[in-house]
Amino acid sequence: MALRKELVIANIFLLNVILGAGLSTSLLSVYLRSIGLSLGNVGLIYAFGAILAGFLRLPIGTAVDCVGKRNFVIFGAIGFPLFAIGITFAKTVPQFIGLDILLELFAAVCWTAFSAHYFDILSKGKEGVEMAQRNLFYYSASAAAPLLAGIIADRLGFTTLFYISALISVIGIPIAAAGIKDHDKVKGSVCFKDFGHEYSDILKIKGYKTIFAVLFVNSLTWTFWAIYMPIFLNNSGFNFSQIGLVMTAVLVSGAIIQLPLGKIIDKYPAKWILIPGFALVFLGGWMFFAFKNYFTYLAGRVVAGLGWDLGYWPATGLFAKVTPREEHGGAWAALMAGSGIAYGIGALTGGFLTERYGISKVLFASAFAAFLFSIALISSKVLAGKAQKHYKRHHFIHHTIRHRTK
Repeated sequence: MALRKELVIANIFLLNVILGAGLSTSLLSVYLRSIGLSLGNVGLIYAFGAILAGFLRLPIGTAVDCVGKRNFVIFGAIGFPLFAIGITFAKTVPQFIGLDILLELFAAVCWTAFSAHYFDILSKGKEGVEMAQRNLFYYSASAAAPLLAGIIADRLGFTTLFYISALISVIGIPIAAAGIKDHDKVKGSVCFKDFGHEYSDILKIKGYKTIFAVLFVNSLTWTFWAIYMPIFLNNSGFNFSQIGLVMTAVLVSGAIIQLPLGKIIDKYPAKWILIPGFALVFLGGWMFFAFKNYFTYLAGRVVAGLGWDLGYWPATGLFAKVTPREEHGGAWAALMAGSGIAYGIGALTGGFLTERYGISKVLFASAFAAFLFSIALISSKVLAGKAQKHYKRHHFIHHTIRHRTK
């Protein structure tokens, strides 16, 4: 019963923080453009924090294992309301860059520690069921955030939206303080001594570099759409509510496929899911620009979103299969570091490319790059093995990397 209570509290914390943070980040790129910032500056704002946090995930992952999770979760949760409030006062590009760095660093601390805590409290033999329950909270909050953000921004303005975001996010701090506790014995500073040796061993895991490449390319190509598609729709004359609806539809469709996708991942080799997935990204990109009306924009973005899901989850399942248990934390932190750096590179180059060639060409090119990558995966022998659906400790997909609502 105590374990069930901890799961409920963890899921409530997850829902609260993702909803609260999602309100301030869902339409942030559109807000930055609305106050007159160039596409290049928008890219700069997103890039620095993601790249910096990507590198810092490695020592953060080690620190969480050494020192404990509870205090890190609480500390990280403080960053979300601070970010939302700070946005209302920021006016210059350096100020926005500083705030995004703050968000990325606090988020890296919070979600790394929270993921470790969550896998501590999963019931043995019921990991799949309890992770499915977790996903229900996750997708509900993720899907609700952009739609609500669009409605609030249209009717009350962005300033009110950011204050509401801060108000909801701050509730997560007492929830974490009251309901999250450490379960493992704290190892202390002694475990930091093997930091370099641990990551040297991780790179020797069979198939790890291929999995890293898959997640890196997935995050890189997805980033262009995550940041610049909302701006494209806004430039095309659609209001914030309509843009939010597109983003919500993507997340709802992703939620619907989770259970059947898990069964498919168990049954088939990873590459036979990844290859069609990256190809779907290209199909969705083509649909998005083929007919140029709201419904095909929505349908195309949903199809591309499903493609990125199919191009992501099988790789994480294979990761669970090939990675030794004693290296789960560090190996996962390294993957998330790569994804974060990919996000930063996409944001940085996206700003430059969209200013020079236009948003539509850059979005279509990123979708085509995903298709080219799908062809490259055909020869992979590592991805020919079957993955497994049960997540291990630390295998937690948090929204600031994969399903980030910016």
